[in-house]
Amino acid sequence: MLEPVLTAIDLAISSFLLSLAATKWVSVRRDSDPSLKYTVVVLATAAMAYLVVAPAVYRAIGSAIGSPSAPSLLFYTGHLSCIALAHLLSMLWHPNRTQEERARKRLLWLPTYVGAITVMVVAFMITDPAGPAHPVRFPVAYADLAGVVVLQVVYLITLSVGIVATIRQFRGPDGLIALLPEDSPLAQGMRAFALSVVLSFLYAVCLMTAVLTASLGHHRSDVLMDIGTVLISISGFVVGYGMAKPALSSWLADLRDFWTLTPLWKAAVSGVEEEQVLDASGWMLGDLRFRLSRRLIEILDGIRHLRPLMRSAPSETVRALALTRPELEIDLQAAQAAATIRDAERRLEEPSSTGDTLRFNEHSFDLPGGDEPLDEQRRHMVRVAEYLNHPIVVEALRAHDPSSITPVDTQANP
Repeated sequence: MLEPVLTAIDLAISSFLLSLAATKWVSVRRDSDPSLKYTVVVLATAAMAYLVVAPAVYRAIGSAIGSPSAPSLLFYTGHLSCIALAHLLSMLWHPNRTQEERARKRLLWLPTYVGAITVMVVAFMITDPAGPAHPVRFPVAYADLAGVVVLQVVYLITLSVGIVATIRQFRGPDGLIALLPEDSPLAQGMRAFALSVVLSFLYAVCLMTAVLTASLGHHRSDVLMDIGTVLISISGFVVGYGMAKPALSSWLADLRDFWTLTPLWKAAVSGVEEEQVLDASGWMLGDLRFRLSRRLIEILDGIRHLRPLMRSAPSETVRALALTRPELEIDLQAAQAAATIRDAERRLEEPSSTGDTLRFNEHSFDLPGGDEPLDEQRRHMVRVAEYLNHPIVVEALRAHDPSSITPVDTQANP
């Protein structure tokens, strides 16, 4: 009963991790950051490890290559490689580690992991368990073979030491998690990543106890193998979540801002030639960040195009109305900018606002908040878009032209 369930779980984990690796690989093509490349390798290696250890796949591979227990070795080497790469990633992510420190630590740990994997492979090849496959309980089923015990002990000791070293990179006063804002998506992802490492450590404890007990001829602790298998499966989901969380949060934030900026984009580019504007009829996952950046650029360009038509009256009216309603606690600059842009858009549609009227005028009114630093422009423009239909903005516009103010469609689908 346990094997079919574990097969389904392990295949689901493998698919999940492999899809994350594919997504990260798309980012690698645009960003040469080494940590991103290592992340792809970690995810791909973990996906393959969970694939081969799925009981149904385990038996199929063992039968195909003529070594029923070989998939266990593939899983152990793959899992240890993941911990080694996770350890390396924790060093690369740490902002307080210098290039020299990272290089020195790599030289220290690389022989440890490579040496352990080499010993594991040699021990398995010398022993070569030829009995039936035991996808879940391989370590205890062959605990009477010295080579299998050596393999397990080397694997578990190296795994435990690597896990403790990795956890130290995350925890403590100068740990990765402590250096990040507590509620940031990256911090949450790091906590999940650290939790997956802890679960791997608990798995190692269960496995070590079961193997040592079985090697002494007692099998009362074999059930710990089942518990360890469940823990390592949970660890797979958690590490995937930990690596996906920051990217997913960033993508959702981009998507939310893209939708929010759409009505402001339409207002800003209303006077721009159609062929100079990016088609907004749809978007794809792969180019959302590009489209968002392009949309923001076109909004800023459109605002510069509308600048000769901007005047101070709507902005001043918004300020006066805000002073009479302090309980609203509005973002005054965003509200003033929203009113100014909508007023300029309306004036653009008037017959008197065509032709030479759009020539640059050095005395024209500057948009409130227009001097925000470039890296703050996205946040500011999103706030402006949110105020396009604010009651104070609408009231200020009606005060200057009651007949022409209609609600802006803020539910536009990009």
